[in-house]
Amino acid sequence: MNQPPLRTCPLCGSAYDAEKLGLRDYSWLTDTIPGASDVDFVVEQQSTGRLLAAEFKSEGERLPKGQRLLLKTLVRKGCDVWVCWQLHNGRIQRYVMNGTGNFGSMVVLTRQQFSKQVHAWWAEGLAQEAA
Repeated sequence: MNQPPLRTCPLCGSAYDAEKLGLRDYSWLTDTIPGASDVDFVVEQQSTGRLLAAEFKSEGERLPKGQRLLLKTLVRKGCDVWVCWQLHNGRIQRYVMNGTGNFGSMVVLTRQQFSKQVHAWWAEGLAQEAA
């Protein structure tokens, strides 16, 4: 099932027109490649080979099947995947995706706490490398 095309910036709310949106609406692929998707955040820890991918959604927004399959594949390939919903109160509901494509542990965080979680993920990798 295709999502409706992006019409406004999810961060600032400014309007997009087709020219500004460019290739990011993926409609140019729908006839040839089903399930084209993106990931909102990726950080690689090159020295350890670890990869953290995160997908951000607004409260109430669903994770499309194609995107869930992509994220599940990333987990199977050894990546850590977090799926996060920004709640109306500004907090972040973060789930860790497991290899079956389901959501494992969930925490509700402030932006500052979320940043600390990313830093903790990074430090954990460096500690594993040093051990």
